[in-house]
Amino acid sequence: MSCIPAIAFRIELKVVEYYEHQGTHMDAPMHFARGREDMASVPVNKLVGPGVVIDVQEKAANDPDYAVTVKDLQGINMSFH
Repeated sequence: MSCIPAIAFRIELKVVEYYEHQGTHMDAPMHFARGREDMASVPVNKLVGPGVVIDVQEKAANDPDYAVTVKDLQGINMSFH
């Protein structure tokens, strides 16, 4: 993670990169800040949300290092209700 320096409005922005297995678990909020929830206190509705399946099986079969591209995402309806 890299930090972008704060500017006139005194905000801190961070760039975060996620890799394939990063969504497999989460740490309790109390690991990051005093007074935050332990895992038993995190409401389950905070842990689920809309999702999209992007099927690139054929491309990945020919290239095990295949990465999803913008072209793969074009034409997919990603509007959620």
